[in-house]
Amino acid sequence: PPSRNYQPDFRECYTAGWGKIGDATNRHWKYLTQMRLRVIPCEPRIKPTLTLQPICADGQLNGRYIFDGDSGSPLFCLVNNTWIQYAILATTFAPHKHVKEIRFAAVGNYVTWIETFI
Repeated sequence: PPSRNYQPDFRECYTAGWGKIGDATNRHWKYLTQMRLRVIPCEPRIKPTLTLQPICADGQLNGRYIFDGDSGSPLFCLVNNTWIQYAILATTFAPHKHVKEIRFAAVGNYVTWIETFI
């Protein structure tokens, strides 16, 4: 995101990764795949703080899931014809495990570290 005070726009968001396919073979994709996501309010399992503001998305959309092997995948959204990465995937689940939400770590929480070390 451009700055900590940037107001996110989650209308058209995706993730991409090589996570498990989710069938009996337990294989990973040969190619990078992407999936559209619907950002949702996070369930209050942990209390958000100024330094920990997770971004949550629906665990399943149109029959597709995010699986093991996708950790670290980006949450990126199209805003005014520009792709913005808002977060990285913090949690994944075994194939076909029903989950209500998946949690992403907001990149904005780490801008100072990224600018210092990357």
